[in-house]
Amino acid sequence: MSRKDPPQKPTNLRPYECDLVIDNQHLTKLEISPYYEKHNKEYLEALKKKGIKLTPEELTERLITDDLIRELVKQLDGKEDIVSVGKHIN
Repeated sequence: MSRKDPPQKPTNLRPYECDLVIDNQHLTKLEISPYYEKHNKEYLEALKKKGIKLTPEELTERLITDDLIRELVKQLDGKEDIVSVGKHIN
């Protein structure tokens, strides 16, 4: 029987300091992939291709940014009743 190693941890994760309890697991640092930047770029290119122009306020509502992630972490900081929905919490 062959042993299956877990996938390697990506090297481009961005750390965000926090104090959270998710599914009884205490976390002091979240590491989030900056892959969302690629999605933002694809979204902006699709808008441009379709000739759709959005105001800066509308873009702020639709794009994921470091500031948005920091705000989310700040809102969740200190919470202890968070339940994970996905499988990517380590």
